[in-house]
Amino acid sequence: MTGRERAAAAGDADALNRMRNRRPAQDELWLAVDDDVAAAYQQVRSETRMARLGRDPEATEKAEKRLAEARAELEASGAVRFALRSKGRKRYRELLHSDACRPRDQDHEEVRRITGNATSRAQYNDDEWPYRLLEMCCVEPEGLTAVEVREWVDVGIMSDGELDKLLQAAQKLHVGDRIVDLGK
Repeated sequence: MTGRERAAAAGDADALNRMRNRRPAQDELWLAVDDDVAAAYQQVRSETRMARLGRDPEATEKAEKRLAEARAELEASGAVRFALRSKGRKRYRELLHSDACRPRDQDHEEVRRITGNATSRAQYNDDEWPYRLLEMCCVEPEGLTAVEVREWVDVGIMSDGELDKLLQAAQKLHVGDRIVDLGK
């Protein structure tokens, strides 16, 4: 009998306590401020992945060490950590359905154009939602505002791609899952 089977047969008396003490979903993303350091980190990260696929423990160990050094260098270069935390379904939906984030006609038209479906509807106001969602769930850097993020994107401090990755992470915290398939 496996450990899982024993727990199921005996009942998991502590399961409810673990769920009650579970923390909201969290994620972190790092934005590099030095492009050369970021490129070097990505290169070492790629090499480390390849080393892990190989069957040479010594090469993997060396690659892991280089990766740790590259990460330390990235952090020392001033990379900015964005720590995001779920604020729960109620706050997420309140924001999504707020007057500021309600989709406009132009949002619906853009979704129809992209999908080619005349009945498609946008879920949110594309000029407000990304910024306000990040403001809502960003716990680090503390005090981040929607106005700041919009300004950073408008002047090129933050790219559309970086904004999209942050937005995807923030949305996943609220509509994604942490279900683990243990198989049968």
